[in-house]
Amino acid sequence: MELPPLPKRHPRLSFVTGVLVCFVLLVGGSALWVLLGQQSKMEAETQRLYDVDIANADNSVRLIRTLERLAREGDAILWIDDPAERADRRRRMAGTASEATLQSSAELRATLAAAMAMLDKNLAELTEQGGRSRPVVLARWEPVMAGLLARAEAVGAEIASLPMEEADVILKGIDHTRRIILGVAAVVALATAVLAAFLFLSITRPLLRQVRLLESARDGASLVPREEYLHEMQMLNASAVALARANIELEAVRGKLEEQAHTDELTGLANRRMFDFHNRRVVEHAKRYEGRVAIILMDLDHFKKVNDQFGHEGGDVILKTVGAYLRGAVRGADLPAARIGGEEFALVLPDLSVEEACRTAERMRQEIARLECSMPSGDRIQVNVSIGVSEYLVGDAGPQQMMQRADQALYRAKNLGRNRVEIA
Repeated sequence: MELPPLPKRHPRLSFVTGVLVCFVLLVGGSALWVLLGQQSKMEAETQRLYDVDIANADNSVRLIRTLERLAREGDAILWIDDPAERADRRRRMAGTASEATLQSSAELRATLAAAMAMLDKNLAELTEQGGRSRPVVLARWEPVMAGLLARAEAVGAEIASLPMEEADVILKGIDHTRRIILGVAAVVALATAVLAAFLFLSITRPLLRQVRLLESARDGASLVPREEYLHEMQMLNASAVALARANIELEAVRGKLEEQAHTDELTGLANRRMFDFHNRRVVEHAKRYEGRVAIILMDLDHFKKVNDQFGHEGGDVILKTVGAYLRGAVRGADLPAARIGGEEFALVLPDLSVEEACRTAERMRQEIARLECSMPSGDRIQVNVSIGVSEYLVGDAGPQQMMQRADQALYRAKNLGRNRVEIA
């Protein structure tokens, strides 16, 4: 049977291919536009979550401090001999216990009621028997005070579970996304080119081939064997699998690069760049809500001598040991500790005064002094740190002034003999 004459469709197929390529370019541009829009929405929503979580954290911190104040005030009132002064302190404690912060749950109200009942019993016994009953009432109050402090510690653990850290991670991801948006555009362009080539290979070229084959069949020539089509399909399938594997490897490399961008590789702490990012955000929050921020800078004493005696491997052992201690010593509600220099570390403490930060720094100095570092030679040595403490002041334009004052206090600690804490 003779085949009817076939029209020449090559120009139409080229036109269809051009239309498909334009469509792919439009889709790629639209995808990039949507990505930018979603980023802006996610940033706004994350900022809202961050503000809400910060407010919740502030309420929890006030609850912790109020419970601790009640526990210690209940202990202090038992040492007062004047009944009138005891009664006045008891009324002030009742006012503190009735604050809305402490009335947020039935369990907490029951705990406070039991504590105040025990306090009234102790005060009544002091009034009746005088100072000779003080050892007994102090012994009765001790477990009550321990219960209040334990409740404060439990609230602190709840602060650590707040999604505030998750919001910070999302904001950090947005910051990274903003820097790699040009890379995303390049990937979209590359994907467009690859898809255009795929459309040409999978649609246009096979259609042109079919036209030529039908023309040849009309002229009496034999068709191409089926095995050639199978070979071509296998090649296309292998190319698709290779592209999928390359995309998976690219995603893994990108994730690793993002992690390395904000983590110190040797100690596992935050690096200077991530520390500056968190420091600015905490100071901005303190300026907005009139909060307090303290900073601790610490530097390893005589670190050069350790490198000279045990080599850089020995110095690395000390840095890793101190880094591991800081990771375990910092509570989840605080921002992460950071290595900001060769042997210099830093820690930002929101909602703390400089005096409270100084007590924290002194505790850390003593605990670091008790650490033992195993050198590659088999020797075990101990290391000391000098610490400078500062706080954000109302007149500061940003975190730089606070950092400078802490750095000056650190150098004063070095000049005064090292292994000590100095306040700016």
